[in-house]
Amino acid sequence: MFNAEAKEEDISHFFESHQWTIPDDYKQFLQLHNGAWLFTHPEYGGGMNIFSMSDIILFRTDYEYMFPEYCYPIAMMDCAMILIDTHAQRAGKSYLFWQDCVNTNERAVDLKMNFETWLELFIISQGSEFWFWPDHIPPH
Repeated sequence: MFNAEAKEEDISHFFESHQWTIPDDYKQFLQLHNGAWLFTHPEYGGGMNIFSMSDIILFRTDYEYMFPEYCYPIAMMDCAMILIDTHAQRAGKSYLFWQDCVNTNERAVDLKMNFETWLELFIISQGSEFWFWPDHIPPH
């Protein structure tokens, strides 16, 4: 289930007020859908919660031990989060990371892809954590 769109001015204000950069592909997603629940079973739940902007603040506050100030979560599945590292994004590097909710940011796994690629592969893999498949494990 995809949420309604967010207005461009709301997106800009939100990210500027937190001093976070926003990748273009993720911004385009928010302009179309301010969050989504994907591959959720109607009876058993689960699935991927791609956060709305209000969810970003909620989960960043609840799990603040996980994130340096320059990172923000954008999705959660099975007690793990997908996050954006704004320092990496500003440097033109891979900015999307996976991190379980037990560890701190030092143990985050660089997914070596942008949001658009991640979302496309997540949908193609029908909600699987494809980034842990042997052919897709990011090198360290």
